[in-house]
Amino acid sequence: MDAALAITIGGLVQGSVFALVAIGFALVYRVTGTVNLAQGAFVVLGALTTYSFEVTLGWPVALAVLAALIVAALVGFVVAIAVFAPGLRRLPPSGMVILTGGLLTLFEGAALLVWGSQPYQLPPFSGYVPVAIGGVHIPTQAFWDVAITALVIAVLWYVLQRTTFGKALRACAENPNAATLMGIDVERVRVFSYVAAAVLGALSGIAIGPIVSLQFDVGRFYTVYGFISVAIGGMGSFAGALLGGLGIGVLQQLGAAYVSSIFATTLAIGLLIVVLVWRPNGLFGRGARREDKRLHPLERFR
Repeated sequence: MDAALAITIGGLVQGSVFALVAIGFALVYRVTGTVNLAQGAFVVLGALTTYSFEVTLGWPVALAVLAALIVAALVGFVVAIAVFAPGLRRLPPSGMVILTGGLLTLFEGAALLVWGSQPYQLPPFSGYVPVAIGGVHIPTQAFWDVAITALVIAVLWYVLQRTTFGKALRACAENPNAATLMGIDVERVRVFSYVAAAVLGALSGIAIGPIVSLQFDVGRFYTVYGFISVAIGGMGSFAGALLGGLGIGVLQQLGAAYVSSIFATTLAIGLLIVVLVWRPNGLFGRGARREDKRLHPLERFR
């Protein structure tokens, strides 16, 4: 019983990271209608950049994390301006999938050149001594991971619901043509969505870095599981991305523990197929963007 509980807790921790990656997928898709397969690359970028600042250069952990997030934001901004935004203007959605898949491979090659092929693991934020709860020993980093995910959800909800820019972002997602007519710079909002997704990816890598080892090519793993999570929850749904990530995390850990890691991946893909056959838009998906609705993007956090 204790073993099953420990595995479930580990799944929730892993799932919280999948959820952050999935929310990045949902944010870019909701604003641009594009699947960003490069999302997992920022997981690696955030973790390995933090390692360089904290371990190699000896910076304090808070400063190292802040610097890594700034680096991720700058890289995301450059990619959005130089590649992503021009691609949106010139390529169909299928072409954007290929483009972002190429970006993922490009990021892997750059990470291999900078950090090599060896794995890296960040020091835990609060030391190595686990917390014992009901006979189950939980790493202190697990509490950080859950807290970071909860904080991201709270901040995202506040930005979307309570700020003018959040309403502009939601307007671009709901009806980009009407948003343009209302004077909103849709391309600027799209660039922001990509940069924000990059920061979310980096933050998820920083959160999981003290628990698992990360290396240059692990971004594809988080891309796959982040995409599965958001596709099951609903491509345009933040709540679906959160629940999908947590559910896939638990499923992946249980499958790996009781059968094998290969079976865990097969099980996740099988669940994705079943959900998409039953509900093509995902469990919480809203379907295609509605171009003919009036511009007033006040809706629930979805």
